Amino acid sequence: MLYHRTERTQRKNEERKRRLDEAVSCLMSLSAEEASAMKGTNLFLWLCSMMRISGSLLSKARIGAMLDGDNVPEATVGEYRYLRACTELYGNFRHMADFSISLDEKYIIRIYEILSGKKFSGYRSESCTVREMEYRTPEGSEIPRLMKAAGRQIASEEHYEDRVRGAVSTHDMILSIWPFEERNGEVAYAAMSYELFAAGYPLPVLDISDIEHLKLSSDFVHSGSSVHLCGEVIENLLSQCGGA
Repeated sequence: MLYHRTERTQRKNEERKRRLDEAVSCLMSLSAEEASAMKGTNLFLWLCSMMRISGSLLSKARIGAMLDGDNVPEATVGEYRYLRACTELYGNFRHMADFSISLDEKYIIRIYEILSGKKFSGYRSESCTVREMEYRTPEGSEIPRLMKAAGRQIASEEHYEDRVRGAVSTHDMILSIWPFEERNGEVAYAAMSYELFAAGYPLPVLDISDIEHLKLSSDFVHSGSSVHLCGEVIENLLSQCGGA
């Protein structure tokens, strides 16, 4: 029964992916002003999404006020720093995409450094349990090997046959390895975001909390399937393109 449900979801994803690619191609006809407005809205919603999966409870309105330079008393110093980091990360996305630079292990580490505000000094050393995913992470000694294997997968031709599925696969590999002491969910989401952005898709703006994000991602660590998260991402991107 589970196999048939997964198969149906996969077929549905393929149809929605076809509609998504049609919607993206239609964006080429937008005027420069329309395209700029759409990109601005997409960036703002992505920043809000990044804030939510970091655990922030701030509303979109309050995040907008922070970006406008207003004083938001309920925002913590950590939330201000993280929002600036996400904005910096987007600038990195644009630079890398302009030069057609592909994601690799080195840049995944760079994403971690930007989002954590810390210099990378090594991967996580001890195993831990991610309660929201009901998942026991690999031992720390396994992480360098697993990250190199993930890097090889990301660099493979197969990874780029379907850019959306490839981006979701990158996200799920990072979460399954859980390589860093902190910000693993955010790093995985950001890495997926870059691969989608570099492929010409909008940034994903899933309106989910940190806990919801991990629960949605738990299929991969338990069954090796990314089909449900992939479906959510495709639907979200389709909505961003006005094709839902």
